[in-house]
Formats: sequence, C-alpha cells, structure tokens
Amino acid sequence: MPACWKSGHCLATAAAILAGAALVSAAAFDAAFARIAAGAAIFLFGMRFMEDGFAALTGGTLEHLLKRFTTGTLRSLLFGIVTTTLTQSSGLVSVVTISFLSAGLIDLAAGVGIVFGANIGTTTGAWLIAAFGLKVDIAAWAMPMLALGVILVMHPARGARGLGNILAGFGFLFLGISFMKDGFEAFHQAVDLSAVTAHGLSADLLFALLGVVATVVMQSSHATLLLLLAALASGQIGFEGALAVAVGANIGSTATAVIGSLGANIDGKRLAFAHLLFNTVTGGAVLAMLGPAERVVEALSAFIGIVDPTLKLALFHTLFNGLGVALLAPASSRIAALLIRLLPTPQAPGLTPRFLTPAAEAFPEALNQALRLELIRLYDNAVEIMAHGLHLHRRILFGAEPLESVVERNRDVVAIDLDSQYVERVESLSAAIVGAISRADAKPAEQAEILRTFQDACLDIVTAVKETKHLRPNLTLYVHHANADIRIPYNAMRLAVGNGLRAIDQLRKEPAEHRDTLELEALRVRFEQDDREMSGKIEAMIRDGRITPRMGMSLMNDLRYTRSIVRALAGIGRALFGEADATHGAAERVLGLSDDDISRLARGPS
Repeated sequence: MPACWKSGHCLATAAAILAGAALVSAAAFDAAFARIAAGAAIFLFGMRFMEDGFAALTGGTLEHLLKRFTTGTLRSLLFGIVTTTLTQSSGLVSVVTISFLSAGLIDLAAGVGIVFGANIGTTTGAWLIAAFGLKVDIAAWAMPMLALGVILVMHPARGARGLGNILAGFGFLFLGISFMKDGFEAFHQAVDLSAVTAHGLSADLLFALLGVVATVVMQSSHATLLLLLAALASGQIGFEGALAVAVGANIGSTATAVIGSLGANIDGKRLAFAHLLFNTVTGGAVLAMLGPAERVVEALSAFIGIVDPTLKLALFHTLFNGLGVALLAPASSRIAALLIRLLPTPQAPGLTPRFLTPAAEAFPEALNQALRLELIRLYDNAVEIMAHGLHLHRRILFGAEPLESVVERNRDVVAIDLDSQYVERVESLSAAIVGAISRADAKPAEQAEILRTFQDACLDIVTAVKETKHLRPNLTLYVHHANADIRIPYNAMRLAVGNGLRAIDQLRKEPAEHRDTLELEALRVRFEQDDREMSGKIEAMIRDGRITPRMGMSLMNDLRYTRSIVRALAGIGRALFGEADATHGAAERVLGLSDDDISRLARGPS
C-alpha cells in the first residue's frame, strides 16, 4: 500500500478532488449555488488564516497552558472549552493536544477531556453567526479587516504577522458568511428543503446523513453549521430538519480526526476514536429522541425569550454537546482505559521511535519530553545488551546481592550476537533521535543547551554499547581463565561497568528532588585510580612472566574501553536521571567532574 494511503493523505486528496469536481459542475449550472460554494470556500480559507495566526501568536503559551491546566477531568474540559472558544479552531487545539499526548506530557484521560471540551467550545461559533453574522451587513466589516490584516501579514515581526492572519481570517469569515447568505436567498426558489414534509426517524436520519456528507466534503463542521444557519434563516429548511443536520455535522466532524489519525501514533488513534465515540454516542442518543429534544428547545427558548430560529438552533447545538459531556465526561478515565484495551500499543519488530512524531516535533516542550523518553528507551535496550555482553543477567545485575560476589561467582557465558542486537535495538533509534535533534529549532540558548545534552547522552549510549562490543571477546576469553592475574583484572572491568549500571538504576528509582549524580562521578574517580594502579602492574606482570605480552596488550586496550564506558555512563545518568530542578541541575553541571578533574583526583595529592 502506498505510504500516502497509510497516512490518509491520498484518501483526503481523492475526496477533495471529487468534491471539487462536483462543486464546479454544479456551479456551472446555477449562479446561486456558485455563490454559496464560493462563500463556503472563502469561509474555510478564513478559518485556515485564523489557525495560522493563533499558532503564531501563542508560540509556547498554549503549550504551557496545556501542560499546567489539564490535571483532572474538569480542568481538561475547561481548557478545551476556553481555548476552542478563543481560537475558534478545534483543529489547532487538537494538534497541540495530540502532540503533547504523543510526547507523554499529558495522559489519555486528559486528552479525552480536552476533546470533549472542544466540542462545547465549537458551539460558540454558531451563536456568533446566528446572533450577528446573519443579522447585519458584515461584508462591510470584512473589507477593513482584510485590508489591515494583509498589511500586518507583510510585517517582519512574528506577533504582527499572527495578528494580521487573525484579522484577515475574520475578514474572510465575514465575507464568506455574506456570500452564503446572499446565495441561499437566491437559491431558495430552486431547491426548497422545507418542502420535505416527512417526519419520524427516517426523515431525521436523511437530514443527519446530509449533515455528515456536507461536513466530510468541506472538512469543517463550522462551515456546515454556517450553511445550515443561512438555509434556516432563509426558510429553506424546517426547524426539525435543521436539528437533524446539526447532529449529522457533529458526527461528520470526526472524519477529519479519523483520517488524520491514520498517520499518527497509537495515542493519536485512541484520541480520534474517543472523538468518534463521543460524537456518535451523543448524536445517536439525540436522534433517537429528536422530537422531545425539539420540544425542550422550544420551551427553553420561550422561557429565555428567544424567537429567532437560528438562535434556537445555536441553543440546541450547545445543549446537544452539553448532554454528551454530561453523559461521558465523568467516565473519561474509564473511557481512556477502555481505549487502551481496544487499541493496545503495537509491538514494533525493530526499535523505532514511539514518542518522536511530527506532532511532537512541532513544539519545543513536546520535543524535549519525547527525546527524553526515547533516550530512556534506548538506554534500557542498551543496558540489556551491555549486561549480556558482560556475561551478566539483569535480574542478577540489579539484584540485592553485592556485585563483587556476583562478578566473582558468576562466570557463565551469556550467548548474544552483539552486532545484530546493536543494529536492531540501538542503531536505528539513535539515528532517529539525532535526526530529530538536528531538525529542531535551537535558537533560544536554553533550548540549544537541552538539545546538546540530549545529543551527548545519545552518543554516550552508543559509545557504551560499542565499547562493550569491543570488550566482550577478551572478556569471554579471560573471565573464566585459570590464570588469576588475567582473570581478576577482567572481573574488575565487569565490576566497574556493573557498578555504573547499578548506580544509574538506583538513581532513576529515587524521587526527582532527591537524585544526586555525584555517586557516578565517584565511581569514575575510583575506576581511574584502579586503572592507574593496574597500568603500573601490567608491565611488572609481563616482566615476571605472570601474563604474556599479548595478554598485556589486550588488558591495556580493554582498560581503555572500560574507562570510556564508565565515563559514558556518568554522562547518561546525569543527562537522563539527574535532578529535575533547574537550579540544582545547573549546580550539578558545575560540580560535574571533567576528564582532567578525574585524572587529577585519581593521581592523588602530588
């Protein structure tokens, strides 16, 4: 299957081509329909301008808000409502939500809550159009907004361009509304949906299907609602039929999320499924009792004093989505658990990125979290390879028994193909991590330092695995050798690397505020001291005939490999599992010992 079909781009492109051909054909036969189609296109164009504008203005603000205000169902709901109301774009909110969900900054339950809240936030658009868009000549307001917006779009400052996009977007929205309003007034004589007198479930399903198709074709429930409000205002559709079309538009709005999720990771697919579940369950419930729902809206409208049918439709739209939230929001955590069971995380055949997605790479905080999680995955796989390379099993390496006893007693050879393990479990993922870092925007100094730290950690993990691979042949040969003079130094190398791995394992189990990587630096110092002592003994052992010159050369080279591994482990521990607090972290970087510091301490007082 072509990659574009897998990602959903081919499907979306084909649908757009077919829809475009149908619109052009229909417009050629009817000028009023052409005006409606032009209005819908201008409206959608304005929405895209607004999305770009809010994205430029928010920068990292929206991401910070998302991270801070999505703890708990109520906060997630409110965040979805407020941000969608302010931006008038559930698409923008969904993109940010998916990126942070993919990066692990929020959990699935919070993402579900935001999607539920965004559905309520979208209802504000219907109120604005019904209350103002169809009542005044908003085309007169569109022109100055477009003129000022275009001037600001040409400005070099990011904020000014963002504001310009928003103003131009509002101008296009108003112009599109005006076009569709005029088109429906002329179109009323040609096709009159109000003449459809059928009632009951079959008629409701027919109108709902019309709403689904219109939304799928235009990829915007806002545009469908605008068309519907204009048709209702011109008397072209009856009130009950309009309610059914609004329900269908809500169900059809899930098509965009479903198509977009085809190329997303598993969490993106789960969130799209939650969106589908919300809209279909609430839509089905309302369609099943549309008659009583209409009477409730009429009674509530009379109580409030609403007479205009378009405002009644906006009220219904809000009540409809509010009912869905009332039914499903309290169960968002259980829904998230159900989605995880229904859509389990697939087991990839090779080690490929799980958190590094295009959505995660779009925002610095999401990228940083995704990189850290990928590096931890990379390290966990590297630990297994290294442990087996040292002829140690992880359950023993990280057990309670003193490591000195484990290394001396356990001389079993662990069979492992280090070359294939490196290719399958380290090489591809490390390349993906370095690629993501290279593509990232590192203009702020703080972000550049974070990316540099992550890149160093990735290189340290690769170095540790490669040096273990170089160390293994002689380690295998001498770990059970009868000559203690060669066996003991190689067991000391196993012990040094094992102590580093065990220290990192203990470090990552500590609460973030209590983590201290100075123990890893102390291990480096002790190994450097032992290394210097051993280097002085090797020549004496060769002279005395206790080891052969070939053994001595192997020992010198392998001590160098081990020293490189211990240094790499210290860097990995500091980068991935060090103190999370920025001030403490900066202090640790200052206190972190350089290679010269280690050598000086290892030599002792001069």
